[in-house]
Amino acid sequence: MNKKKTIVFIDSDINLIEDLQRRFMLEPDYKIVGVATTGADGFTKVQVQQPDFVVIANPLPDTDSLQLIQSIARTHPEVRKIVTLEVENPMLSSQCMQAGAVYTLVKPYSADKLIEVMKRIEVKPPVYAAQGQFNNIDYSQNKVGQNMNQNNGG
Repeated sequence: MNKKKTIVFIDSDINLIEDLQRRFMLEPDYKIVGVATTGADGFTKVQVQQPDFVVIANPLPDTDSLQLIQSIARTHPEVRKIVTLEVENPMLSSQCMQAGAVYTLVKPYSADKLIEVMKRIEVKPPVYAAQGQFNNIDYSQNKVGQNMNQNNGG
């Protein structure tokens, strides 16, 4: 039996979190191990749980999401960071990627879309994405991908 991939959600939208929790209870491949409504609580949950994925809302009420992404990238570069945006904003999306995110989604999004994204990222982790394997995302400035490439002699 495969080990379920773990997720921490950091989002102040309680209704969205509750909807995602209901859907993920039925998901055989993924398990929510932490939910936080603030960046500070979310960072602590990532430190304790060390999930495979963290889904971070931008904006958050108490924290600059870009700084949170950078902090998680520094302390847990192996965690795949997905950022959800209130509106489509290519510049903000690019800033999130430069901070260490591996993907951005625009709200509203479905749990099925998030699962699809996680499966794609799982198959092609950031080190491969840095080599241009994902379309519509430029990972060339992704610090996580650069660190991984440096560790692999790239």
